[in-house]
Amino acid sequence: MTTPDPLLENDSTNLSYDSATVKTAVGVQDEEQNAIKAEKADAEKLNKDKEMMK
Repeated sequence: MTTPDPLLENDSTNLSYDSATVKTAVGVQDEEQNAIKAEKADAEKLNKDKEMMK
C-alpha cells in the first residue's frame, strides 16, 4: 500500500478548482452573448413595430 503524496493531492485539488473556474467563466461568457443577441432581437422587433405604426 502506497502513501499518497500530499503535493500530488494538492495539485489535483488546485486543477479541479481551476477547471471549475474556467467552466464558470465560459458559462458567464455564454450568458453575456445570449443577452446581447436577445437585446438585438428586441431592438429589431421594436423597430419593426415602429415601422408598422407609421
